[in-house]
Amino acid sequence: MESPARARRPAGARQVAALPRAGIAGASIDPRFSADGRRRRGGQPAAFMNDSRTPMLSKKLVELAANLSKRLSYGRLRYYQDDPRAIQERILRRILKENRDTTFGREHRFAEIKSYEDYRARVPIRTSAMYLDYLQRVYRGERNVITREDPYYFAMTTGSTGDYKYIPITVSSRKEVSRSILAFMHLLEKSYPVIQRHSVQFLVGNGDGGHSPAGVPQGFVSGFNYKNLPKAITRRFLIPYWVFTLSNPHDCYYAMARFMIDADDLVAIGAISPLKIINVAKSILANSGKLAADLRQQSLSLSPENQSRTHGLRFRLQPEKLAALEDFSERLRQGEDPCPVALMGVLFNRLQIFVTWSGGNMSYSLMELQRYFGKKDLYEMPFSASEGTFSVPHQANAKGGIAAITGHFLEFIPEDQIDLDRPEVLPVWALEQGKTYYQVVSTMGGMYRYNMEDLVLISGFEGKVPVLEFLSKRARQVSINNERITEKDVTDVTSAVCSQLGVRFDHFIFFPTQERFYRLVLDRDLPNMQEFLGEVEAELRRISMGYNWERAGLSLLPLRASVVDRDALAAYVRSRQFKSNLLSGQFKPIHLSNVFNGDQEFPVVKEYKLEDACNGQTIEA
Repeated sequence: MESPARARRPAGARQVAALPRAGIAGASIDPRFSADGRRRRGGQPAAFMNDSRTPMLSKKLVELAANLSKRLSYGRLRYYQDDPRAIQERILRRILKENRDTTFGREHRFAEIKSYEDYRARVPIRTSAMYLDYLQRVYRGERNVITREDPYYFAMTTGSTGDYKYIPITVSSRKEVSRSILAFMHLLEKSYPVIQRHSVQFLVGNGDGGHSPAGVPQGFVSGFNYKNLPKAITRRFLIPYWVFTLSNPHDCYYAMARFMIDADDLVAIGAISPLKIINVAKSILANSGKLAADLRQQSLSLSPENQSRTHGLRFRLQPEKLAALEDFSERLRQGEDPCPVALMGVLFNRLQIFVTWSGGNMSYSLMELQRYFGKKDLYEMPFSASEGTFSVPHQANAKGGIAAITGHFLEFIPEDQIDLDRPEVLPVWALEQGKTYYQVVSTMGGMYRYNMEDLVLISGFEGKVPVLEFLSKRARQVSINNERITEKDVTDVTSAVCSQLGVRFDHFIFFPTQERFYRLVLDRDLPNMQEFLGEVEAELRRISMGYNWERAGLSLLPLRASVVDRDALAAYVRSRQFKSNLLSGQFKPIHLSNVFNGDQEFPVVKEYKLEDACNGQTIEA
């Protein structure tokens, strides 16, 4: 690998190196945990201790350190925007050097790799399925398999489908992620300075998922991060971590709502998926009477098995919010269907910003979010997974983010070459605007040329660094006859038609069939269902070139729709979003299935089919 063109470090780089390791608030999570997941007392960095144990460290100093770490992380990202190759090759050299003596490093002769070209030649691209054996060996406790460092946590993830995978988190992989997250936080606070002065709340998953066979803690990494963040950040949060560990989802969402409603200065709510925020709103509406009683009594009512968790809690008396809940509850009892936006405006009277994913198949969920809360500003959550963080969102009310070039080593496969035995693979500095690619990552966590199977669009550039917009998981792309419909396609189409006709569904899923048509499964009927189905067909043909081509050639038949039992469809969605009682922070909507004729498992209420526009006749399968 050639030396970077710039010999000097970016401004601030030496200061970062001189600061105590992990002592900057938010710089990284301290990895020194005992087998039961508790933080060890010996040698703890000051920023990770409770304020009561650090009397010499003022809150002001901690805040200054946190703000400094954010600015420096963003400064490093900005410095390399005109020369991404320099920092990317430096990251690759570090990955290879640190892990050359691992089992994987010896198998692929890391010690002999001198350039990026060598790396491409020695290390094949692998999908998660191909990587599974390495991951399982690490999870069982085998050391030095893919990283020199032992993992201190396993992030549980299912990806789009399948059983849990356990992604090892190491000190160094956590630092990679922290560089991008801190840069993101700096840009978010720069766009919305009000965040620095008021309460914010991130909704996360349960980080306490037990232990690996070797005794290493495991769970959803968003929850693990939440409970181990420094006081400089968590002092502005409203919800105690134990709420996210409640196995009863009704209690969990109700408690989230109760703690947030108790504040009068909540300005931002963040969640990886907007569905998490929507579920909080649904809990409020479904329990408006119970919530009014809790506000009146300044209490929190949970199910009997969890009520003891509320011992000693005392909430504030809030007459205006109580009156709004009582009025809403009374109108429901009288058979009205009151608009939730006015109620949410009173309960969350300072709320300005949602921080959440907006790309991929989230368009319908974002429309639902607006239906509950009204129009709010939206700031994209970083494009990330348990394996790492891959973009740094940089603009409000815009999709995508700057490629996280200071974190991991990033490569990309052109979409039209993904099925080739030897596709062209491009580094992040060689991409073209307007093109679509599948992302491949290499990390200090032992992922080497790991195909994330995430399809991204290059929507622009910041300097010479591409802006990545997530489109779809490859597993959420379906073909009956090579049309390659994505979940984003069907979600955007349905969102647009629902908005146009003023209709909505709680759940809808497109299923491919062996009879050569897609069946749209819906949880409610419409008086104008034929019009709705016709508009969906027309819009899908407009935005999906592959679908339009196959339809024009009569290789595919027109859409059909089935109105099915509402509870059965809701249960189907829940069973695929939640693989266990451990609540996730990033479950995703399900709008496209790759199970052929999977629609047949639902009790059908009514069916609809379109006439083919080619000849005006209904085409029978």
